[in-house]
Amino acid sequence: MRTHKFIKNRKGQAMVETIFVLPLLFLLIFGIIEFGRIYFTYMTLSNAAREGARYSAVGMSSTDVESHINNVTSTVGTVVVNIEDDATGDNIVVSVVHDLELITPIVGPMISSDGHLDVRAQAEMRKE
Repeated sequence: MRTHKFIKNRKGQAMVETIFVLPLLFLLIFGIIEFGRIYFTYMTLSNAAREGARYSAVGMSSTDVESHINNVTSTVGTVVVNIEDDATGDNIVVSVVHDLELITPIVGPMISSDGHLDVRAQAEMRKE
């Protein structure tokens, strides 16, 4: 009889433990989602900058390079492309920037106060 009463009181304990663990679980899940989006965006921009630098180094025009970069980065949205020669004039530097909107309600404000993060990638190649 006493054990039945003790087991009945444990239901409240499980609810209290759930209340303490649930915010941490949400933080972990939202963090994985947000950092996965940031990493995907960075890898896409890094690949686009590398391809753009290669195309520019072999003699393609800046307009064609920007068009190609915009095609490669179409999955992340609009990007800002900057193509320039370095100080010596032997290398091409291509930088790509994307303003990523953070979507998770808990982790987004922890990363950036305004809900946006500038993701940047740059590649440099020698002219051929």
